[in-house]
Amino acid sequence: MPSFRFFASALFALALCGAPGIASAQSFSEPQRGEIEKIVRDYLLAHPEVLEEVSAELSKRQAVAETLKHEAAVTKNSQAISPRRAA
Repeated sequence: MPSFRFFASALFALALCGAPGIASAQSFSEPQRGEIEKIVRDYLLAHPEVLEEVSAELSKRQAVAETLKHEAAVTKNSQAISPRRAA
């Protein structure tokens, strides 16, 4: 499954980004990368609930980002959208 392999690789890359001091992905040889991908795949197959947790966290972050985007738009356009008072 190429898409799963990509997802597992991306998940691993994200884990590396969150762990400062760990070697960058470019420093791994092709055989090492293959082993890492196998480890990640095997882990995800053994613990598929992790994917639900990841999906829930992504949804939460997207909702927060969307809320911030809407709040910024309201703030930016507050004069245009506020009711005008009669004199």
